[in-house]
Formats: sequence, structure tokens, C-alpha cells
Amino acid sequence: MADSQYDLFRDLDRRCTRSDVTLADCREAARKKRAIIEGELNQTNPLVREVISGQATFTGIYREFSQGLRGIRRFLPLPHHRALNERLEHLAKIIPNVDHFKRRSLLAADNPLTTAVYAVIASFGLGFVWNAANRESIPAESAGVAAEGHMQLLVAALCGFGGFGLGLYAMLRYRTRDNQRIHAGEAARYMDLNYECYGRLDDAAWAEFMLAKQRPPPATPETNQSTSISAPGS
Repeated sequence: MADSQYDLFRDLDRRCTRSDVTLADCREAARKKRAIIEGELNQTNPLVREVISGQATFTGIYREFSQGLRGIRRFLPLPHHRALNERLEHLAKIIPNVDHFKRRSLLAADNPLTTAVYAVIASFGLGFVWNAANRESIPAESAGVAAEGHMQLLVAALCGFGGFGLGLYAMLRYRTRDNQRIHAGEAARYMDLNYECYGRLDDAAWAEFMLAKQRPPPATPETNQSTSISAPGS
């Protein structure tokens, strides 16, 4: 089962990759794409309505999400954003690899800063429990108390660095795209081309476009001449 409309359209495109493919095959694929776009489930997607009406493009919508995680913002806690997450769910039905744009909450351990703070707090909590359990063995002199305080700060700093490292791992997992899948920006541009073809109300031209994308361009006289000249020296 296709994960997104992009995957479904790509499956239809593969019908135009066979050696015996005809324009009629691609026309049938174009008609199926049109039926998918005009389907009731797809038409209830507000992003699809925006694109069809010309108010937006999938590429532009993708860039809106991408800008929210650029630069230093990827390293900082971001608040939960219900409206944005709902919009992201609609986008995920069209193009893949956008799950990393989801806004969880300020307390989510999906960034280095939050995990570093958690680690420091945990170190002070453990230090308090340790000191309470070993209160009788700790010297009462000011030197002993100062040494204890310095040790606590050192442990907190080490835990902070460790938490930051864990946060980097969490950031790469939850706030970075999956490199094994198609880049969402590329998928968005592909879907924009298909919706542009849909808007022209010409399945024949859409089919010719699909067929041309799968075949190499015809050789020009200049190409043939350059090939014939370079062949003897190769």
C-alpha cells in the first residue's frame, strides 16, 4: 500500500517505463491520477484545495515547514502547535518524509537543550539523595562542604554534556529527514507538476509528459556529429 499520494503516482509512472509502453498506457495512468485527485477523500484535504485553487503550491507549503526548523531552531525546544501538526498530517498524505516537522511540546526530549537541562536536574536530584543518605559521613567543616559543592557542580556539568549528546541523537532521529527516502522538497516539486498537468484538463498532454520523463531525449544532428568525431579518439 502506498504511504502517500506521491508514492501512488510514482507507481503509476512505472507503467511508462516498460520497453513496450505506448502512449495509450500513459493516458490510462493519467486518467487514474486524475481520478485520484478528484476523489472525495483527496478533495477533503485543505492543502489540496489550496493548490487546486492556485492559492499555494506543495513546494511552498513544504518550505513553510522547513523554515521552522532551520538554523538554531532545530536545537531548541519548540512548543506544541496543534494547527501546524494538523496541517502536517494533511501534507503527509500527499508527500512523504515530513514527519520530522511535527511540533511535540516544550518538554519533549527531541533536542539537545531540553535533554541537557533534564540531565542537570537529574544530577542535582541524585546528589541530594546521596547526601541525605550519607549525611553522617560528610565532614561538618566548611572545607568539606565546599568540596562537596564543587563535586556536585562537576557532576552536573558532566551530566549536562552527556544530556546534550543524547539530545543531538534525539534531534537527528526526530527532527531530521530520513535520508533513505525521497527528499520531501523533491517530492513536492513532482506533485506540483502533476497538479499543474491536472489543471490543464488535457490527459493526452499529461500522458505525453509522463512518457517523455521516462525516455531519453532524441539525438540531435549536433549530438550525432560530436559522437562521430570523438569516437575514433576514444
